[in-house]
Amino acid sequence: FALRLVSAQPLRGPAEFALSLPSAGDATVKIHDVSGRVVRELATRGLAAGTVRLRWDLTDQQGRPSPAGIYFVRAEWGDRRAIAKETEKIVIVP
Repeated sequence: FALRLVSAQPLRGPAEFALSLPSAGDATVKIHDVSGRVVRELATRGLAAGTVRLRWDLTDQQGRPSPAGIYFVRAEWGDRRAIAKETEKIVIVP
């Protein structure tokens, strides 16, 4: 299980991530600001095993542009008792 930022940092445009799952299952990928607030949810559906590409257009859930700053991307996969987590830090510049 792994989450990797494919785009070069710092970001000035959309971010692309590669999420690798060893087997099919439900996965959740969320973007958080430095205060821990969820800015955007990228995936919440059942995904096939293998690598899935996800794209964040740097907007929040309402479609508003996210301000420059540091964000964290968290992927969760598995059941509630044994959630695997991988976190990636990203930086948006104006």
